[in-house]
Formats: sequence, C-alpha cells, structure tokens
Amino acid sequence: MRHLLLLIVLSCVVINYSLVDRLHIQRDKNALSAMPSLQGVPPEIIFATTALGAFRGLLVDALWLRATSMRDRGEFFELVQLSDWIGKLEPRMPKIWSFNAWNLAYNISVELPTSAERWNWVNQGMKVLKEKGIPYNPKCADLYEELSWIIYHKIGQYTDDHNNYYKLRLADEIDRVMGSKSATEILEKYPDMAKRIKDELSLDVSFMVELENRFGFFDWRFPDALAIYWAQKGRPFAKANTIKNMDRITYSGLQNCFRRGRLFIARDDNGNAISFYSVPNFSFVNAVIKLFEANLKSFGRKVGVVSAYKYFLEEALTTAYIYGDKKTASIIMLKLQEQFPKDKKYKKSFNTVAQRLLMEGIKEANRDDLYNYITGYLTNAYVHLGWGESEASKQMEFIAAKLYKYFEKTFQSKGQTLPRFDLLRTQALRQANMILPHKLRMKMELIKKME
Repeated sequence: MRHLLLLIVLSCVVINYSLVDRLHIQRDKNALSAMPSLQGVPPEIIFATTALGAFRGLLVDALWLRATSMRDRGEFFELVQLSDWIGKLEPRMPKIWSFNAWNLAYNISVELPTSAERWNWVNQGMKVLKEKGIPYNPKCADLYEELSWIIYHKIGQYTDDHNNYYKLRLADEIDRVMGSKSATEILEKYPDMAKRIKDELSLDVSFMVELENRFGFFDWRFPDALAIYWAQKGRPFAKANTIKNMDRITYSGLQNCFRRGRLFIARDDNGNAISFYSVPNFSFVNAVIKLFEANLKSFGRKVGVVSAYKYFLEEALTTAYIYGDKKTASIIMLKLQEQFPKDKKYKKSFNTVAQRLLMEGIKEANRDDLYNYITGYLTNAYVHLGWGESEASKQMEFIAAKLYKYFEKTFQSKGQTLPRFDLLRTQALRQANMILPHKLRMKMELIKKME
C-alpha cells in the first residue's frame, strides 16, 4: 500500500513538472505574469513581499489605508512615493494608478509656483497612466477615462491659470515626433515614424487613422484630439456610465477641434517652442453635424437638442464667414435651410445671414464696445496674416471696415466719433506685432506705409 501511494505521488510530480512549461506559455500569452521590478522599493517592502508571498494583498491593503489617510491630511508630496510602491506591489490594482495620476496632475501641481514646475507634475500624472496603469490593465475603462479627462480638462480647458503653458509643452512634445502630419499620412508615407510615435507617445497610429476616418483629420498636437483618442480607445471596455462620460468628452472635444483645433507653433533660433496660435479646423464641422443628427434620430426633435444644434450651426456659419471659408459657410447654410425650412431668416445667402448674426451680437453695443470690436478684428487680421492665414486676414479686415461704417451711420449723428480707420489699422498692426513671435512680426515699413 505504501509503495502504491509513493508511486501515485511520484506520478503527480512528473505530470506537474511536464505541465510547467505549458502553464508558463499560457501565463505569458495572457499577460498574467507582468510583475514589475521592485527596484527602488525600500528593503522592508521587498522583504515583506517575499516573506508574505500570497499574503502580499494584506500588505497592499495596509499601504492603501495609509495612502488614503495621507491624502485626507493633505500630504500630497509624501503620497507620491507610497503610491509608486503600491503600484509596484500590485500593478493590477487600477484604483492606485488613477489615484496616483490625480494626485500628481491636480493636487501637487497647484502647490508649485512656476508653469514649468507645474507642467512637470501634470505630465508625470499622464505618464503614470500611459506607461504603467493602462499597460498593466489594458481593459480597465476607468484608466482611459481618467487620462482622457486630465488631458481634456487640466490641459485643454482654462481652469488652471497655467493652461497655455501646458498646451504649448504638450504641442511641442507631439510636434517633435510627428509634426502636424495626419496619422493617415504617416501610415502611408512614414512607417518608421509610426513606431516612434508608439514608443515615445504611447499612441497607436492605426487607431489614430480609424478616428480620422470617423471624424476628420486631427491636428494631434491639440489636447482635445488626444482626449478623444483615449476616450475612444477605452470605450469598448466601458460600462454605461463610463461610456456616457467618454462620449461627452468626445462630443465636446470635437466641437473644440472645430473652434480652435489647428495649431501653429513658433520656435526661437535654438528650436525651442516659445508660443502657439490656434485657429478653427473646419474639417470637423461635418463630424459635429453627424453627431447632432444622430441624437435627433435617437431622441427626436427635443427642444434642448434642437436648440443646441441650431446654436452650433449659427456659430459655425459666422466662424466660417469671419475666416473667409466660403465653401464651409455654404454647406452650413444649406444645413440650416434643411433643418429649419420654415424659418424665413435662413432663406437668404450665407453672407447676408452671417452678417445679420454678427450684427445681432452688437445691437446693444455702445461707442466703446464698437471701438473694441473694430480694433479686435483688425488686430486678429494682422496676427493671422503673420501666421500666413491671408484669406482669414482679408476677411477680418473687411468685417472691421463694415463695423466702422455701421458706427459712422449710427453714432456720428449723435456727436460720437472714433479715430480715422487708417489710424485704427496702424494701432492694430502695432498690437499684432506685440503678440506675434519675433520671426513673424511684420516689417516696420508696412506700419510706416499705413501711417
């Protein structure tokens, strides 16, 4: 009997040994063994991890309780290292990565005085998710949502006083790798660049092409484009509430891509990015229109959806008019006539309708308001001229001249005056030269000529 038991035990050992290699293959295939190095973790943590073995979870729980306590006490800097240790001990715990990223991007960054110092922590927060959290948890939608929100809100919006610096640094980082090229162009003409984009920016060019086919050609240096990328990348793994949040970021981001989604970056003689300028990207008008019409189809012509759609179309029409994009303005005009066939104000040409919409915004304007409108259009005209946007510049100067005539007709009879239009142009040109980077400033001969 004893010999039989011994034979059974030996047989089990042999069978178990023969299965080890196959188990290792399956473990690697399903990414179940991606434990990170414990380099940099204090000796007591390494010892506890090794000694506890399967009870490592108890240690992680204890450290997690300590981390939440430190957060509640506002010990944000001390929390950074502890969060890193927890991530190394339990990389498949998504909560710790989002917890750490938020602490870096929001809690710590605002404690620092300079834009450069703040950007360092905001960038570290994004990297925690891009380079660690998501690779270890590729099907956790919450991590994609967190990264998308940090880019959309912390960098893309205006709640942080240093947001323009963040936008510049992010745009510079992307620009140095892929410039202003579309992902479609890169995949077709620059396959080696696609690998560099994956290695240095953690972006999948094939997926970027999918998004461009769905929505339009993104300027990937623009934060909302990246926010949309991460929201859509994680959407297949998301549940209902997270899907809603991701879709909100996508819808809002697409509208922002239309409003200001094309960037110009100025560099100094050493190649350092010193400023950026954003203008509308009209290639996204159709994408936003499709989203609104999909909502109308799904929810019917509810007042809120119809009003929002109408507001967007009118905004897009006036923007296209201001920037001299006649083709886009004509398309939007047709869409307004199609969606609101009974509204008589849309029966006229896009020029007439756009001018009327612009004038509606200044009907209550006084002398000082009109002065600001006119000088604002003129200054923007020359800034755009400096960046090479000649059509937009010409149209903005045209609008300024029309507003000046409106002032003469409406206010001069009341004894109110403005400086001569040529003097306003000279003033605006000087102002534009203060805004433009040195290399793009217009020659003083032009100013003297205008004087």
